[in-house]
Amino acid sequence: MSLTIVSVAEITKAVQQQLMGHPLMGGVSVTRSEQITNNASDCPWIGIYRARVQYPIRVLGSMGQSRWQRSNLVLVCQETSGSSGAECEDKLETLVANVLIALYDNPFLKPDENSPGVIDYIDEIEVNYKSYTQTDNVFMQQVNLYITTISRTN
Repeated sequence: MSLTIVSVAEITKAVQQQLMGHPLMGGVSVTRSEQITNNASDCPWIGIYRARVQYPIRVLGSMGQSRWQRSNLVLVCQETSGSSGAECEDKLETLVANVLIALYDNPFLKPDENSPGVIDYIDEIEVNYKSYTQTDNVFMQQVNLYITTISRTN
């Protein structure tokens, strides 16, 4: 049996390309595997990170021959406001919605219409509100999006 393993780096690249190329994401800085920013002037900002990979058996009785690749990513999304925490929250919610729309517009992460997807599909997305800070008159908030993608390995 030969397994086809999808490089998680290829998945993070495809997510970055999808976000950067989507019309709702204009003006948003999107990075891969870079240090998480603490600089309000970098916002709106999204960092894409690998979290873990699992290879569960997908068919009972297959003697372990049939497996999925579950790749887990974290998208760290940050937004700021010079006015209030409430305005910052509103801007962050818009950013999160735009990320979700951009990903669901291309759930197979196809580089173009004629190419196969990098993954088979996006399985789960979880939103975790991470931090709320204020420095001088600047409010900064962060949310982590936990994304699980599924790929066939055979």
